[in-house]
Amino acid sequence: MKFGNGLCNGCNGCNGCNGWKKEEEGRRKALVIVAREGRRNLYKHRHQGNHGVLQSCLFICYTRGCALSINLRFMHRLLTGKLRVDCLTIPIANLPANLSGTKIVQLTDFHYDGVRLSEWLLFEAIAAANEAEPDLIFLTGDFITYDPAPIYGLVQRLKNLQSRVGIYAVLGNHDHYFPGAKIEVANALNSVGIGVLYNEAIYPLGSELALVGLADFWSGDFAPSPVMASINPAIPRIVLSHNPDTAEHLQKWRIDLQFSGHTHGGQIVIPGIGPLYAWVRKIGYLIPPKIRKFLPFVSACDRVVSHWEWASGLHRVGSNLLYVNRGLGTYAPGRLFCPPEVTVITLVCQDS
Repeated sequence: MKFGNGLCNGCNGCNGCNGWKKEEEGRRKALVIVAREGRRNLYKHRHQGNHGVLQSCLFICYTRGCALSINLRFMHRLLTGKLRVDCLTIPIANLPANLSGTKIVQLTDFHYDGVRLSEWLLFEAIAAANEAEPDLIFLTGDFITYDPAPIYGLVQRLKNLQSRVGIYAVLGNHDHYFPGAKIEVANALNSVGIGVLYNEAIYPLGSELALVGLADFWSGDFAPSPVMASINPAIPRIVLSHNPDTAEHLQKWRIDLQFSGHTHGGQIVIPGIGPLYAWVRKIGYLIPPKIRKFLPFVSACDRVVSHWEWASGLHRVGSNLLYVNRGLGTYAPGRLFCPPEVTVITLVCQDS
């Protein structure tokens, strides 16, 4: 099934990004002005009887609301942590010399729903992606959480992404949950020049490097066999697949580099030990199944992913390479030692 055409999308010299930043600055200034006006009216009306008291109370509530709005950004930063840009150089066998140095940016797991991703973090991620001056940008799913309506606001932000060749995406499990969401999300991405790949291979950098985009593992449409069989076995290939568990099933084919997300890096990571979910899952197996299903935190571990050892970073899976991005969106209770991520990967020729 094909949704997109993969057109490259520029942003007119980052005018959109600059406008977005000015809009945020203007919003903050407006909140400060309203708060100052509230204080003036509180002093003015405090001796005017009940009517003045009522007005004063309204201004106090409004002023506190403005202060809360100003602090929301800082609260979100506290729960998610500071954005981190992770840069890697990965050797690829049989990569043509003219493609050595190809730079790729990956963004994933936006969960753009007004709660799980702040506007400012999204702005920072897009700015970081553009600063890398990539040849290709990959978006690996979960653009929304449930309701597809927010996708229209998200694509207005994503259209500010810049790449030399193109921007390509695959869908995640959350992009399928709501009836009709799959098509709605794909069409919205297409409308701003982002190509959505669904069990297909394309060649944006030429015939000597294949780019494969697969349907989500849980969608019921995951079908790698036909597309992998269509690729010349002598050439390298990059795969976009939202769920890293697919790496286990893709071992029968050559995969030079797989880009995935889905795990959010585990969100809570214990230094030197790893994602908390991985350890809860191990302990959970000691609990009888009849009891385990009533423990939400334990049962959730099984629903997210099987291979928690691949929660984030670069992994060797058989003969293949898998990279898992920690994502941008954040679920409760937040992130700990697991900052949101923009990935920048440079491909180079592997020495013989």
